[in-house]
Amino acid sequence: MQKGRQKNEVMLLSERYVALLLIRMLDSPEPVKLNDFSDIVTSFRTLDALTDRMDQEGIITKRLERRNYVTTFLELTSKGRAVAEKLKEAVDILQS
Repeated sequence: MQKGRQKNEVMLLSERYVALLLIRMLDSPEPVKLNDFSDIVTSFRTLDALTDRMDQEGIITKRLERRNYVTTFLELTSKGRAVAEKLKEAVDILQS
């Protein structure tokens, strides 16, 4: 992996809301609707841009489902799950 890519991934983890989103997805047994995060990130544009970046970095997948309306589902990749588990461990240590 290139050094620049590793730096971008680390920078992504330092962005506001990323840890909360990853831990929330880790705790969900199924894909999460993008709108389910509106209690964490109140601006839809911010949430959409942030999850796009997370998708580009390979820690989540974003999938649009079209029925009578469009719903965006988010799911952790295996790399994202590993990162989320480590973040949750860190939070648990801080809270103990």
